[in-house]
Amino acid sequence: LDPSGRVVWSHAAPPNDFVGDDQIVELPGGDLLVANYGAISDSGVDVQRLHADGTPVWHASAAPLYVSHSEYQHLAYVEPRGDALFVVSQGSYGAFLEKLSIASGKRELRCVLGEPCTQP
Repeated sequence: LDPSGRVVWSHAAPPNDFVGDDQIVELPGGDLLVANYGAISDSGVDVQRLHADGTPVWHASAAPLYVSHSEYQHLAYVEPRGDALFVVSQGSYGAFLEKLSIASGKRELRCVLGEPCTQP
């Protein structure tokens, strides 16, 4: 939206739109990070970086844990820190943290609770 409330650009709905949740973070310079995940499923986390004009910069997907469940609660969020973007997923049956390059979206590290961290 521009300052007058007019829609300047829009994008298609993110993949986790059935009881999905989103987080939008503005980066210095005006770029946006959009994180999307299923709030009641082991969905992983879908992250996209967009320029302020809506042009996509990169897209990354943090894989789910692949746990079986009949009931599930899931909270995920992203936190930029310097040149890194941390993607955190906390679910009923596990948790993970991924470190991505904020410039490229490439995964640099994945840590699953109870397992050794891995690098690509």
